[in-house]
Amino acid sequence: MPEPLLTNESSLVLHRFVMTAVLFGPVRPDQSLHRQTQRAIKSHTEGRDFFTDITLHESRQPGSMRIEYTVTATSPSSAERAGAVYLSQLCDLLSATIRSPIRFFLPDEDAREERIRTNQKATTLDRVLTEEEWHWITGSLVFLRREHPRYLAGASWYRKGLIGGDVLDNFCCFWRVI
Repeated sequence: MPEPLLTNESSLVLHRFVMTAVLFGPVRPDQSLHRQTQRAIKSHTEGRDFFTDITLHESRQPGSMRIEYTVTATSPSSAERAGAVYLSQLCDLLSATIRSPIRFFLPDEDAREERIRTNQKATTLDRVLTEEEWHWITGSLVFLRREHPRYLAGASWYRKGLIGGDVLDNFCCFWRVI
């Protein structure tokens, strides 16, 4: 069981959950990228900052990276929901930064299916993620959410346009960005 954190409300007990996800896309971390756990702000609610510890791991398979991060929540299901929102916005910024589609999968079985699909087609790594870019992405997320939510919405539509399989859907996604 995750370690409990007491809040100022006596009936609400928060736990820290370690989440793991696999990111797929034509990117890999630079060799100089410090892969030790970094503390990044995840959200700012009611005057409190919530932090997450993020560790980026290079995968043995080309075109994928593993990411570990902590989520503070009351239950595993709420941790998964909060983690998915955070990770989705992180991937939106990563896609906008590297200009390539990034997908993520939380359950292992979904990641396994994507690995099989990726192995069936040629994967090229056309982008190396630098330490400066990674720090900007992890450090800017809450600021952009609070001060520039339209930028985050635009990054989300941009990533959807990159991932989409239909030309008309892609056009509509890119149109929403503008």
